[in-house]
Amino acid sequence: MKGVNSLSLYGNAVGDTGVEAMAQMKGVINLNLGSSGIGDDGARSLSQMKGVATLLLANNQIKDTGAEHVSQIRGISNLDLSSNEIGADGARSLSEMKGIVNFNLKSNQIGDNGARHIAKMKGITTLVLDSNGIEDAGAAYVSRMSAVRKLSLSSNKIGGAGALSIAQMEGVSSLDLSSNEIGSIGAAHISEMKGVDALYLSNNRIGVEVVPEISQMGAITLDLSSNSIAEGAETDKVVELVGAEALSPKTNPVSQPSVVEDTRSPSEVGSLGTMGRIVGGFKYGFRKFSRFFSRGGN
Repeated sequence: MKGVNSLSLYGNAVGDTGVEAMAQMKGVINLNLGSSGIGDDGARSLSQMKGVATLLLANNQIKDTGAEHVSQIRGISNLDLSSNEIGADGARSLSEMKGIVNFNLKSNQIGDNGARHIAKMKGITTLVLDSNGIEDAGAAYVSRMSAVRKLSLSSNKIGGAGALSIAQMEGVSSLDLSSNEIGSIGAAHISEMKGVDALYLSNNRIGVEVVPEISQMGAITLDLSSNSIAEGAETDKVVELVGAEALSPKTNPVSQPSVVEDTRSPSEVGSLGTMGRIVGGFKYGFRKFSRFFSRGGN
């Protein structure tokens, strides 16, 4: 396939055998093999590829052994390994990779120990670790990643102590802690952060008492839907401080429970989206990452 630099085979039965045949391809910079039935052997074949900058492998069966093979690929800056049954051992292997800028490891099983390994990675600016069983200890590890500007830790088990750790981060412009357990105390810690333009705190049992502090952050996008803010005077207070949109899940796709990877073909996507612009024209990718990139600018 001469002249092709962006290739998507998302949702095809490529399998390990197909990947083995593709491994010798040259010139492909952006490669999407999401939902392609790829396992350990396929990941081993991918480790032989050269020149790939964006690699999307969502919804496969990479697991820990396959993650070790993926970690041997050089030159990748954008990597999606969401929904691959990767645990802490796989996270340890992946943490050895150099040059990763945008990393999606959503819906795996890395836990606090895996977060400890990922936190050693340098240069990551966008990090998605949703649905990984991360608790306060894991949040503390992640908070040490000084280069991160856009961070998503939704649907984990982070409480007030973890929120306190995250609040110590500097330079974060977009933060998603929706569907955790931070409560009003954790939200108060988060309200101390500076420069956050987009803040997602839905489904965290946050009460109205902390809304004044949150409103003073100056976030352009604020999601407080599905919390412990009662109707009546409390709602009126929130609307007065931050506006009605902060309470509505319709205004923020992240607050909706079913966010899945993008299965659309290039023809369905049409013009370049935000993700495409960021990775140099890759017109299709995964919905969660592209939505996350669009928050707070870029």
